[in-house]
Amino acid sequence: VASLLALFYFFVLALRTYRKIQKQYEEDREEIYSHTLTPDNIYQDLSVGPFKLHQRVLVFVSQYILFTIYDSAFLDIELKLQEQGLDQFTISRGNGWQGWVYYVTATMIMMVYVTNNGFSKSFKDSTKFWGTIMAFHWDPKNESPYSNRLLITALLFFDTTVNIQMTIVIVVIVPFILSFGEEPVNFVLNLVAVLYIVELDDFPPAQHKPDPVYLHDGTSEPDDRTQEDEDVFNEHPER
Repeated sequence: VASLLALFYFFVLALRTYRKIQKQYEEDREEIYSHTLTPDNIYQDLSVGPFKLHQRVLVFVSQYILFTIYDSAFLDIELKLQEQGLDQFTISRGNGWQGWVYYVTATMIMMVYVTNNGFSKSFKDSTKFWGTIMAFHWDPKNESPYSNRLLITALLFFDTTVNIQMTIVIVVIVPFILSFGEEPVNFVLNLVAVLYIVELDDFPPAQHKPDPVYLHDGTSEPDDRTQEDEDVFNEHPER
């Protein structure tokens, strides 16, 4: 429920940004479009090279499958508790004090993860990013091809599904699942696996983030970019 509410709130903010830009005078819209947007993950990288497109689809499918497998463990625990006539969210059943230690530790780690990754700031930045992208490409004056709009919609779906819905569900259910763990090493491995799932779409640490997304003429373009890596969503000036 929390993830669905967060998803609903995200689209409310994104559409508010979209409508706010659309209501601006043309000169003001041009000024907004002249600003650059910085992608936060691979789903916000609007390059359309075949390799990058396949990479994003592969990453999303991998994240979704791993999430489904992990979520099934939560559903199995719930089912067993129901069969025993216990509350669905009974913590550390049959694991005593050790299960409570796991639960508290996992909860603190999830809180640290959310804080360090700036979830609230990333959430707000994403609404501005996608709201501006939609305002530009759905503006009749810019005449963006339908293929570009379709791809943007797909990337928006990938981004919101993984970085909002899945992330919130995982943060909520991880402490509960880990409270039923038996071995300390399994507790550590489960935490590492969960963090791997939610960070799989992040840019590699050794790799620089891609060039900002340019929406309007008058911005500079790096000279070392190849035609294959061109971003068809961007309006680049003539060299």
